Amino acid sequence: MSLKRIEMINNRIKCIEHKIYDFDGDFKLTTNGSVPENDGFYLTIRCGLGGIYSMINEFKDGKWQASVADASTTIAFSKNQFDMNELIKDVDKELGL
Repeated sequence: MSLKRIEMINNRIKCIEHKIYDFDGDFKLTTNGSVPENDGFYLTIRCGLGGIYSMINEFKDGKWQASVADASTTIAFSKNQFDMNELIKDVDKELGL
């Protein structure tokens, strides 16, 4: 295969590559072994047989508490904790409790 042919193929492949999400902002990747410094609730991004999705998960005692039956793995977590108490307070207010 000629160098020119390889270059043309490579350029066409690059045209169809697209970044889906940039993790430099609000999330930390778990692929380098990162875990939250503090226990608490975090928005996580998971990847599994059902696709890529997000969910709230609790980090406690050095591990994620939710187990999901779709063979998914947590691939990233929010840098900031999710305030579950604030969510509950909002729901209670809406219900008039």
